[in-house]
Amino acid sequence: MSDYNVIWRRYGLKDNPYFVNPLSNIGDLPLSLFIGRQEERRKLGNIIRLGEARCIVVGEPGVGKTTLVNFVRQEASKSQFFTPSREIEINRPMDGNEFIILTIGAIHDEIKLRKIQIEPELMQKLDALYELTQYGELTPEIANLSQLNRGKLMELFREVVGKIVHPRFKGVILHYDNLDNMDSPNDILELLSDIRDFLLTTKVTFIFVGDNFLPPIVYVRPRISQIFVNTPVEVKSLSYEDILKILNQRLEFMKLSGDVTVIPPHTEEAVKKLFELHDGNLREILNSLTECINETAASNSPILITEDILCDILSRKVNENYINKLSPEDKKILKIMLNKGSHITPTELSKISGKSIQNISSKYLQKLARMGAVRFKEADGRNRYYEVTPVIKWWKLQRSEREKQESKKKAQEQVEKILNRSLKDFI
Repeated sequence: MSDYNVIWRRYGLKDNPYFVNPLSNIGDLPLSLFIGRQEERRKLGNIIRLGEARCIVVGEPGVGKTTLVNFVRQEASKSQFFTPSREIEINRPMDGNEFIILTIGAIHDEIKLRKIQIEPELMQKLDALYELTQYGELTPEIANLSQLNRGKLMELFREVVGKIVHPRFKGVILHYDNLDNMDSPNDILELLSDIRDFLLTTKVTFIFVGDNFLPPIVYVRPRISQIFVNTPVEVKSLSYEDILKILNQRLEFMKLSGDVTVIPPHTEEAVKKLFELHDGNLREILNSLTECINETAASNSPILITEDILCDILSRKVNENYINKLSPEDKKILKIMLNKGSHITPTELSKISGKSIQNISSKYLQKLARMGAVRFKEADGRNRYYEVTPVIKWWKLQRSEREKQESKKKAQEQVEKILNRSLKDFI
């Protein structure tokens, strides 16, 4: 984040409080900002206390899965568990060798960062592997080198784990992130099958993070499901109250200085509207608030995002960028998907719209997907599920002229109340 940001200084802030990057124990966004998730923290903590396990953490994109795991890992590190500072990205197809090398690389980086002393000969092996992978950038040629056969890689990994754990730590925690970004469920299934024996390493907890379609993939083959014995930890959307707490804490964190009065860029009514629109998804709420700030006119005075302003800006943006570019039939299909409220198959769309399934699949869905209005969600057997992208939900914010007038008076009263309170504090 920048040290100087003109837009946010209007509000007494040094930078954007609506950031969507996960919190971590490194970088500018500390885990001290973490709020809530007591039940999920308890479940994941119990799994880690087993000393070794394979578990999955699931939830919709943007609900805070990565931040949750980062927070729990930090708490575990205070109780003498070893865990790399960064999560390990598994967001594309790869084979078992590459997976193991990436894992060893993350451990190597953490050993260096913490200046942990291990036997020189073992450290030389880790350094040599690190050099081969071009400073962390693994190439297929390296992953497939005959010298790096599976047995030697697993032997090196287990030797490193043994030296790390005894006598310093209770165990090792490894966090693999973004499995939901892999295009095909078969890619995940094949990878897990390939590394099954590797995942049985003692004193290691393997945590895989993905969406709600990950459990069926994991449990489809008995050979894999037999080692994932723990119930998936499901991360659901935060409550409205928790989101308000998060926003208030972020405003305090981004405060320019101790004697500066912070003016919240949003009203609680605006946050409530977004909470209902995006079903509590924190990332989409934050993205929507940032879009509103970006669209406000340049001014030396703070412009508060009220419910009225929110609806006007976001409905205008979605109309300009998407809706106005569609034919009436395109709009009809998109409206059906929007009103569905969840993912839908082409067959369902065909029945509701009266269009042939061929036209739905090859014409309407393809066009809407190309322009970013809809996206493929998941495949379940022969069924392919699609959903509207988050920005299309802004279409629901479009209001009649009467609704605009009614809310305008209420919004003005709210703005005056907030500004008067801030002025009183200043005086």
